[in-house]
Amino acid sequence: MSAYPAELEEHVRLADGLEVFLRPIRPEDGELLRDLVANMSPEDRRLRFFIPLRQLSPEPVWRLSHVDYQHDIALLALAPPAAAFSALFARSSPSRCAAT
Repeated sequence: MSAYPAELEEHVRLADGLEVFLRPIRPEDGELLRDLVANMSPEDRRLRFFIPLRQLSPEPVWRLSHVDYQHDIALLALAPPAAAFSALFARSSPSRCAAT
């Protein structure tokens, strides 16, 4: 796993005025992910994961919170006391993406 990219941390004001702290996910954020998914509407969970589910099991929580920061990165937007949203970006194939 590459080093945590602290340079990607940023305070951001969204269009609706909400201030969030945007940062890469860390391995210890598993509980935040579980809470985020648990507080989504059933329709939001279905659209995000393409299956109806009520909660994330340990395996996807681990996979989503343990990224290598080089080929995959997940970002969290934190609006205390909870995560407001998350996004995972993954390179599909090294041959399809330019090396940086």
